[in-house]
Formats: sequence, C-alpha cells, structure tokens
Amino acid sequence: MTIISIIICALLILFSETAMAAAHNGLDIFLTSVFPSLFPFFVSITIMIKCGFSYKIPSFISKLLHKLNLPQYTFHLYFMSMLSGAPTSAKLLSGFVENGIMNRKTAQAILPALSVSAPLFVIGTLATTMLNTPALALPILISNYIVSFIFYIVLLRRNYIAPTGTISHFTKATKSYLVIFTDSVYESMLAMIRICGTIVFFTVIIAFISSCGIFDIKLFPEINSGIFISSLLEMTSGCITLSTSNLPLPYIAAFASFITSFCGICIYAQSCSFIESKPANYFSTKLLQAIFSALIAYIFTTIFINPETSSVFSSFDNIAGENQIKSNIFTTVFVFAISLFISSLMLIYGSIMNKLRMHNNNLHPHNQ
Repeated sequence: MTIISIIICALLILFSETAMAAAHNGLDIFLTSVFPSLFPFFVSITIMIKCGFSYKIPSFISKLLHKLNLPQYTFHLYFMSMLSGAPTSAKLLSGFVENGIMNRKTAQAILPALSVSAPLFVIGTLATTMLNTPALALPILISNYIVSFIFYIVLLRRNYIAPTGTISHFTKATKSYLVIFTDSVYESMLAMIRICGTIVFFTVIIAFISSCGIFDIKLFPEINSGIFISSLLEMTSGCITLSTSNLPLPYIAAFASFITSFCGICIYAQSCSFIESKPANYFSTKLLQAIFSALIAYIFTTIFINPETSSVFSSFDNIAGENQIKSNIFTTVFVFAISLFISSLMLIYGSIMNKLRMHNNNLHPHNQ
C-alpha cells in the first residue's frame, strides 16, 4: 500500500494539470449529482435513527417472517435502502448495529445486496440527463430491485444472528427534536465530506489511467475498455463513459444496470466508512448481482422498449400489436422465471454452505 501511495504522489507531481482538472471534475460531479441526491436522505435517516421508529407490520407478514427465520425489520430495511441507495444503506445498517437492532456480522453480510443506486440518481441523472432516454430507468430499476431483493432475503436468512444487546433505548428520542435535527445535519455533512473525498480521489485515478490510453482498447465492436475500468472504480464516471458510446439500446440498458448494481470500488470505500465488509465477500456478491441485473435489463429492454421511440410497452401504440403483446407477456413470465432460478441457486448455495459449516463444527467442536 505504501508503494502505491508513493506512485500516486509521483503522478500527482508529474501530471499536476491532469490531476487538478480531474479533481475539479470530481468535485463538480459531487456537487451537481451526488450531494443533492444523498444529503436529504442522510439527514432524514439520521433523524429517524436518533428519534426511533416503529416497524409494525400486519400479523400475516409477521408470521411469514417468523417461519422464514427473518427479523421483523426485513421489509422496512429493504425499502428504505432502495429508496435512499448506496452508501446511505451502509449508514442505515451502521445505525441498526450501533443501536442494538442488528448483529454486526449480519449487517456486513447483507451490505452488498443493499448497495444499489438510488432511484433519484437512476431516473433523474442517469436515464434522463446522461443517456437522454428516460424510459431506460424502468428496466434498470426493475432489474436492480428484483436481484437485490433475492440476494438480500437469501443472505439475511443465511447470516441472521439475533442481537445480544438491548434495543429499548432506540424506541424513543432522548433529546429535543431541534438538537436531533442539528446533530443530524452536522453528522450528515461529515459523512458527505468523506464521500466527496473518495469521489475526487477516484476521479483523479481514472484520469491517470485514461491518459495512458487504456480506455481506448477495443474489447468488442463498439465497446471500449473504458466502460469497464471506469465502472469498476467509480460508478458515476462509468455512467458518463457509457453515455458517450453508440451501443444499441438493450446493451446500454444492460451496461447501465450492471454499473448501478455493482456500484464500484468508490461506493465500497464510502460504505466501509460506516460499516466494514471483507472485499472478497463484498465484490463476489456484487459481481453476481450485477450480472443477473444486466441480463434482466437486457431482456426487458429488448421486448418492452421500442428503440426508435424509446417508449415503454410500444405494442400498445397500435391496434395490430397482438403478437407483440403476447411477446411482452412471455417476457414477463420469463423474467419471473429467471428470478426464481436465481433464488433457487442462492438457496442451494446457502444450504451447501450451512451443511459445510455444520460439518466443520462437528469435526472441530473446540473451535466453536
């Protein structure tokens, strides 16, 4: 790590103009795209954690969660994480751990599944502003949500550990609401500064790599390595690179879904500032999650979105579209089947790992 730091410092000195321009660009990305979409959620979630909240659910859902060995906060945590996006989901998990609602190992295990892009970013920034195709927000969000929910339920069920601490102090606020609000704004601003720093840093690194000409390497026809490298490092930069490509609409949707599901190393670094997660476990899960999301987005876009008009369910634009309607129905069933297939694979994998863990515990009882 020391050698890498020395190399980066040398590059900053030798290519100071490139570094300054990239840092300015990263700061501009943060101020125009990241800060407006994340800061309100950070403040709201911090206030919620400090005030306490109730997650009362209908009795039949409570019984279902009990049979599945899932905690009562399962659906609330998922919906709040999907609404706010990463890395707000990591901050939410950190609050759950600090207040005794969730075991730290459980939070670390489900962090990859909950780390997806916020709908505000996908709809407003990515689909509308960058890609200039608002209809693409639908397949991107649907694919992300389907795969994320499947991974979340499987990982939570497999890694759930009941918290050992008390959570009685989380049920009501212990300070005045004005103090809670000001504290929440202060803590959220500190978190945003950390996020800003990581975005600027990774933007500079991307600029150094791009200046070497690596981004221009052709991997496939009309697909450069820049899309993969920038997406691997920083999600927003990857989306910007994707917006400059001339790929067909289904491929753009697939890449966009992959990028917003994988999120990149920058989001991982931001999330680890709230709750740590092992890189191997995190990125292996995110890679599978991103691949399945891209597959669903590609299929959805191919069938449901007209590449000429960029309208959803284009078959309803004309009366003689019965064949296309049938195709839409078939695709809906097919996407659902893929979701079930992914669920089956994850459940089988979880079952095998649990059996191996039990077998290992039986062989080495003194290590328990």
